[in-house]
Amino acid sequence: MIGTTKGQSFVTTICQVLFVLWLIYLPINLFWKFEVNSAYVHGRLVDYLIPKIFATDLLMSVIILLNLTKATFRLKLRTLIKNIFSNPNQLIILALVVVLGLLQFTTEHMLLTTLAWMRLILIATFGVTLSIIKSSIKPVLLWGLIMSLCIQLVVGVLQFINQVPLVSYWLLGESRINQVIDISKFVWRGQERVLAYASTAHPNILAGFIVILSLWLLEITRKRKLKISGLILSNSIFKWLFVSLNLITLIMTQSWSGGVGLVFGMSWLIFRTKLSVRSRQNVFSVLVFICLILLPFIIHFTSLKWSTTSVVRRDYLNQSALAVWQQHPIWGVGLSNITAHIEEPKVDKEVVRFVQPPHHIGLVWLSETGLIGLLLAYLLFKQLLLKRSGQKQLMITAHLVALLPIAGLDHYLLTTQTGLLILLLTALSFIKLNDK
Repeated sequence: MIGTTKGQSFVTTICQVLFVLWLIYLPINLFWKFEVNSAYVHGRLVDYLIPKIFATDLLMSVIILLNLTKATFRLKLRTLIKNIFSNPNQLIILALVVVLGLLQFTTEHMLLTTLAWMRLILIATFGVTLSIIKSSIKPVLLWGLIMSLCIQLVVGVLQFINQVPLVSYWLLGESRINQVIDISKFVWRGQERVLAYASTAHPNILAGFIVILSLWLLEITRKRKLKISGLILSNSIFKWLFVSLNLITLIMTQSWSGGVGLVFGMSWLIFRTKLSVRSRQNVFSVLVFICLILLPFIIHFTSLKWSTTSVVRRDYLNQSALAVWQQHPIWGVGLSNITAHIEEPKVDKEVVRFVQPPHHIGLVWLSETGLIGLLLAYLLFKQLLLKRSGQKQLMITAHLVALLPIAGLDHYLLTTQTGLLILLLTALSFIKLNDK
């Protein structure tokens, strides 16, 4: 018995270390790619269509397998599975997930779409694992988040100043910003400079990651003081420190979605205490409607009056995604597969070779999974956000509010590994992973 207890304690310690490592590698775009020749669309290589295995995939798999060696974990997992099969709503969700998986075998890029479905299953399983072992990872959560945030900030700043990657790709997954032609740049003092990527796949992802993690850290430390090497930081000092770091990040990345997300999140932190619970829910519902429903229409009508390249391209991609969905309304074109079809419905001479997903996660999900995916997303969203304790109460946090404009203005929350893991972290925050 003593040996078993020591063995489980050792596994717990290893899982804590691996969890911190997972948090550090969450934004890092380190992957192994294969079947690259399958990712060409009309002669152009599309990165979104390349099958990949990420470093975080391996870390999640190892953490899951290690926990399966613990008897207490297996017991809790069996109980959870029994509860799923005894709950009609969760059975419907499970059935939709299975149907969605089977549909991936019928797509044009079967390997890519099946791998994408398997990754969603892995991420969901990892989320369940973390919810079961949350008592053992809570002690390292805060410092894991801070370490991940600091690494990206330091790498981003040094990369922005020096205009070259800092270390080998196989260590931090940095983009080869001094070698790649198709890279995000800006003009400063008459010279073209590369925006900050840090270890992410794009400056917008770096900005979004910093904003979301900063707001979650502010939520975690809202009712306590942070002690660093004997120095005690009050919540107000901590807040303005992170606001300053976020502003530096936004300057280095010039990310509109990240900037709007920061404004939304900080406004929510400041003004939510002045609102009743019902008023908070009403305001949040309005923000959801504006960002996820109304925003594509605003972009469309704006593009008719002001033909800026950014707005026109966003509208083109949104309109094409809607047209793709109309052609495949029930099950969509397959997970991670929208870029293979984005040019089919509508060809605009100005942006004909601008092959990207629509910059709106609702349109990405709808076009790739159809009405089946829409129903699944609704049921999952309802399951995560509504607590049953006498009355249904919507849990609204600052980082959730910040996600809304990012979801309505960009696609990476669904089309990149980092984006999916940011969504997972947000979902996990609803199970009070950040509690003491």
